[in-house]
Amino acid sequence: MKKLQVTSYKLLKTIITLSHYLIISSFFCFSAFLPSAVFAQKLKTTATQQKVFTKNYMVNSKDVLNIKAKFTHISFVEWDKNEVCFTTTVSLKNGTENEMERLLKAINITINQTGKNISYKLTLSEEKLKDFEINLLVNMPRDVFLKIENSFGNTEIGDMMNNFNATISFGDLMIEHLRGSDNNIELKHGNLKLEKAENLSFDVQFSEGKIKEVNTLKLNSRFNTIKIEKAKSVFLRPSAHDNISILNSVEKMEGEMEFGELKIKSLVHSCIFDKFSFSNIKINEVLKSFTTINFSSSKHSTLILNVPSSLSFAFDYAGSFTDFKEKNIKLNESTFEASGNSIEMSGIYGKDNPSGKSVKIRASFGSVSLFER
Repeated sequence: MKKLQVTSYKLLKTIITLSHYLIISSFFCFSAFLPSAVFAQKLKTTATQQKVFTKNYMVNSKDVLNIKAKFTHISFVEWDKNEVCFTTTVSLKNGTENEMERLLKAINITINQTGKNISYKLTLSEEKLKDFEINLLVNMPRDVFLKIENSFGNTEIGDMMNNFNATISFGDLMIEHLRGSDNNIELKHGNLKLEKAENLSFDVQFSEGKIKEVNTLKLNSRFNTIKIEKAKSVFLRPSAHDNISILNSVEKMEGEMEFGELKIKSLVHSCIFDKFSFSNIKINEVLKSFTTINFSSSKHSTLILNVPSSLSFAFDYAGSFTDFKEKNIKLNESTFEASGNSIEMSGIYGKDNPSGKSVKIRASFGSVSLFER
């Protein structure tokens, strides 16, 4: 019995000693990492920091909302209230509190209401800041008159009832619907995505544009790629160094183009160009409803027209140093004159009365192709 007690005592002592050793070892292991953990805590930057500013103003349908901003993503959301709410959110990613203070000091926001005009202006006194983001949310009635100037930031517009003016540079512009009768967009080094517009004047350079549907489009364009699904009237005043595509149909196309490319899937009524130089145009299909195709001065250009066999129209062509190609085209009551490198021909295409439909082309130093579909 005594021997058993001694053995139990030795076992208990061993367990106590071992536990004590483990506790001390754990303490020293933790102590070894403690200074570096504290040092890391001093250098650790905070997560994304945000500061939100909100301001509300009462408005009505005749008020003008004028917004100027830089390095800001602007979103416009319509609501049923007779007021405008500006919500500006400033965010800094992985920045310290001191860096956030520096950012806020660099941002200057001025909002004024004078009579029927409300102006919002955001400027930055320091533009070398990094990892920051500025978002402006504007809640407003749909029927205010909106003017925007935004650079180095994207702009999103919903359904606008009243007239709309925008000047955008180095940013994208997304619009759902412009219902006003007088809408103006100036875009440089950006992208336009427009779902629908009634009437639009579009002055664009070094950009891309996608327009799903437009009633009347006045396009002053340089060095762009423009894709239009459907349009009633398009006026190029002028177009240079552009690639323009009508993906579905256009009723009326007029204007001037140089050093460009124009593709039209379906021409409904008319295509009239006062000046067409160093450019290419292809009309995949001239519909029976068309009335006029007139190129009064085509120089160093390629024209390709596809007309249906059931169509009748008056044809008048004069070309110098121009390659004229035709396939399955037969003219009735025609005249033909050739002199040196010049050709003139006129007549009636088709079996029926032209009924006022005509194709007139004056070309030099290029090619004209007239094909029957």
